[in-house]
Amino acid sequence: FFLLQWVVFTAMMFIPTPGASGGAEAAFYLVYSALIPAGIIGLATAGWRFFTFYLQLGLGSLVFALLNVEGSRRRSL
Repeated sequence: FFLLQWVVFTAMMFIPTPGASGGAEAAFYLVYSALIPAGIIGLATAGWRFFTFYLQLGLGSLVFALLNVEGSRRRSL
């Protein structure tokens, strides 16, 4: 599993779109389509993308906003 995931992430580094949009999903599909049934590969791809990209993006944005507010409070004192 980890070796396959490494292949997907390595392929994503060569996709010249923001967040490797489209290419990341295609790489996941190509690598995992032999292991995941055709009926759920789309759901698996969406879930994988959520956990490896969007969740991190959301949590990072939240932490950034909280740190920015805290920094503003310290500067105003």
